[in-house]
Amino acid sequence: PWIRFLYAYPATLDEGLLDLMASAPRFVPYLDIPLQHSSRRVLKAMKRGGDGRSYLGLIHRARATVPSIALRSTLIVGFPGEGEQEFEELLEFVLQARFDHLGVFGYSWQEENPGAELGDPVPVELKAERRDRILAAQQSISLEHNRALVGRTVPAIVAGPLREMELLTEGRLQRQAPEIDGRLLINDGSAAAGSLVEVEVTEAHPYD
Repeated sequence: PWIRFLYAYPATLDEGLLDLMASAPRFVPYLDIPLQHSSRRVLKAMKRGGDGRSYLGLIHRARATVPSIALRSTLIVGFPGEGEQEFEELLEFVLQARFDHLGVFGYSWQEENPGAELGDPVPVELKAERRDRILAAQQSISLEHNRALVGRTVPAIVAGPLREMELLTEGRLQRQAPEIDGRLLINDGSAAAGSLVEVEVTEAHPYD
C-alpha cells in the first residue's frame, strides 16, 4: 500500500518530488539521500558535488515542504584526505542535519571506486573510532525522534512474529524501511503478516 523513495540523489531532489510526496497519500514521506560526506574537500576527492551547507539547505527544504518526512543518509568516514578537521566538519553536520536514520561505514578501498588512485591512507583503527563517534551522536538524535512518537497512534505494516521472541510481533512504520532501519515491536493485539494496522506507540528506543 505504500510507495517509498529509497534513494534520492541531491541533484534529483527537486520541489516537484517533494510536492508530490506532500500531496499524494500513497507516497510515503521518506527519503534516503546518500550524501557520503559534508566536507567539500572530501566530496571533491570522491568526485561528488555539493557540501555541508548546500545539503543542510536541501534538508531544510524537504522538512519545510513535508513536515512529517523521515530522512535517512549514509556516510563514509576515513576517505583519503579526511583529516581531523574534515571529520569534525562531518560530525557537526550530523548534529545539525538530525537525520532520522543514519548508516556510517569506514572507507574500503576498491579499484573501481572514485578516488581509488588516492590509496587508503587512514588507519583502520581511526576509521572505526570516527564511525563510533558519529554513531554515538546519531543515537541520541534517533532516540529523540522516536520519543516524539510516544502517545501517538500511527499506521504500521505487520511483518509477523518476532524471531527472537515469539510473544512479540514485528512490524514497521512508514518511517522505517525494511531491513535497514529500526523495527516496530508490537506487544498487544494480533494481525496477519502484511496487514495494515493502527498502533499506539508506548515506548521508544534508539533504533526500535
